[in-house]
Parts: sequence; C-alpha cells; structure tokens
Amino acid sequence: MFKKHYDRDLLAYCHSELNSEESRSLAEHLLECQRCRQKYEEVKSTVALTSGLETVPAPVSLWSEIDALLDAQPSVVNSSSIQLKPNRNLRWLRLSVELSPIILVIGLLFAWYQYHSASSTWIVDSVAGSPRSGSGSIGKDHRLVFGQWLETDNKSSATLEIPNIGQVEVDPNSRMRVVKSKSTEQRMELNKGTIHATISAPPRLFFVNTPSAEAIDLGCKYTLNVDEKGAGLLTVELGWVSLDVNGRESIVPVGAMCATRPGVGPGTPYFHDAPQTLKDALSRFDFESGGIESVNTVLSVARERDAITLWHLLFRLNGQDRERVYDRLVKLVPLPQGVTREGVLNLNRPMLDHWRDEFEWGW
Repeated sequence: MFKKHYDRDLLAYCHSELNSEESRSLAEHLLECQRCRQKYEEVKSTVALTSGLETVPAPVSLWSEIDALLDAQPSVVNSSSIQLKPNRNLRWLRLSVELSPIILVIGLLFAWYQYHSASSTWIVDSVAGSPRSGSGSIGKDHRLVFGQWLETDNKSSATLEIPNIGQVEVDPNSRMRVVKSKSTEQRMELNKGTIHATISAPPRLFFVNTPSAEAIDLGCKYTLNVDEKGAGLLTVELGWVSLDVNGRESIVPVGAMCATRPGVGPGTPYFHDAPQTLKDALSRFDFESGGIESVNTVLSVARERDAITLWHLLFRLNGQDRERVYDRLVKLVPLPQGVTREGVLNLNRPMLDHWRDEFEWGW
C-alpha cells in the first residue's frame, strides 16, 4: 500500500510545471502505482480534449449586449456614498464570472495550450560530420520541418531537443523524421539506425514509430536500434517502455531488452543478464516457431528476476501451456492479495498488472 498518492499534482505534472525533484518523485510513483496511473490517464485525456478546442470569433453584436447588461447593473456605492462606475476593463471579467466559471477555465487551458504549442518545434544540432535534412546539411539550432527526413551517414550524428519533453541523440547511419508535435503527443519515425532517448516528460507523450513496432515512453531513458530489414532492438536504461503493434504489447522495464520483427511485432522482454539459453529459446519461440519446446527451456532456466518474461508468456500461450507458465511463475513470485489463479488464467488485466507490480527488478 502507498502512504501517499498524487491526485493534486497530476495536472501540474501533465503540464510539466513541477520542479525536477517533484517530477522525478511522481514519475517513479506512477511506475509502481496503478491507481495513480489510471488517474493520470484521465487527466491527460482531459487536457487532450481541451487542447483540441477551436478559436471562434465572437459576433460583433455580443459587445453591445455586454454593454447593455452592464449599464443595467446598479452603480457601486462606497462607504462615503460616492458613486463609482465600473471600470470597463473589469466588466468582461465580472460578466464572465456571472455567466459561468467554465468560461474562465476553458480560457486558461486554451492559453496554456497556445503557449506550449508555440514552442513545440524540434531543434536539431549537428554533433559530428554533416547530417542532412531535406536537400542540405544542418548546422546549429536547425529546426526540423514536419515530414522532413533527418539523415546521418557513417561519419555524422545529431541531437534533437524536444521542448518540454527531452532529448534524442541520433547515431551515424540513421534516418528519422518528425510526424507529429503537439502538447499531448510528440511522435517520430525511425526508419533505420539508432537513437538514444532521454525523456523527462510524463508517460505516454513521446512515441517512436518503427517498421515493426511502436515504442511508447513511460518515463524513461532508452536506446532503440532498427536494422536495414526493419528489425528492432530496444534496451531500457531507466523507467519503462512499451512496444506495441496491432494489440501485441511488450512492457519493458529498466535493465531489460526486447527484439521486434516486421510482420510479428515485439518479442518477449528479457533482462540483459538473463541466461543465454533463455535468450536463445525466446528468440526461437517469438520469431522462429520454436513452440512449446522453447517454452520448456525458458521455464527450466528462469530465475526470480525473469518473472517479467514469464508474465508476458501468459498472454502468448493458451490452455495447459498457460497453466504451466503460471505454475512456474507463482513459485518465483507468490500471488499478492486480491489476485487469483482463475483471474490470471483468464487474463484479468487488473490482476495481472497488480501481480507484475510485486516483481523485484533488482535495481
């Protein structure tokens, strides 16, 4: 049980308004607390909804109607019985409050959105060699145009600064572009090569499309590589990253890795120090039709630290094979209160997430 939840700070966190220490503390809490993660998703959805509001010009007649309403109000008398006529600059504020507080809330949210949207351009700096964008080389503080490819050869590299989000380092022999940039979603496409992302924004704001999966930041630092055939490898150095395609999802924690393949999607995550026999068996199972023989190898060598690997296998097996994975996993990590065998075997997601939160990652 958590002694403290962060309901009152979630809106400020979503807007990147907390200081670095507060933001770090809340981000770590979100990784472990399902309740606050759900609350945060609700807050984020609300921000996304209000940010989509369009500006509609007020009709000219509105102002005359406002003046008429204000002129109909009685004059204000102070303690000395001196009549004071309301200042015109205060009329709109008073009428707004009288009409509805919602107008003020929407206005403030829209102003915030406009402010942050104005600073959402990605800035590129050359680190080495001569990276290219469009038809020319880039220098210092180059602004990447949406849809325009950034390419590095074997002697060049670059750094992307994403306002209010973080930084992305682009290694040599890479090709990427920005496909979306707004307050509720920053998205790039990595066609090939390697990037190193350091993200300080709230979860689920930064996305990377690849030929075989979508990488979704959950508050982290990671490396993502895509080869010439579109196959990928994700290595997480801090926090979590989700890899997803067509409903097939892999949730990769700090210290873990996950391969992806075009036409298949993400494989099963594993820790970098997992036994090599486990890694080889997972590769056969995920991408070479290794079948139950590969699963047997994984179950036989899995350590307590490899619980996250078995947890993912529950989703990828059926019937007795799923039961065997469950029996092995429950020996490594006992069921927490509120989680049942029946619920796990029926893939009850809240129960499975609660069980996963009990795993020891060894960081």
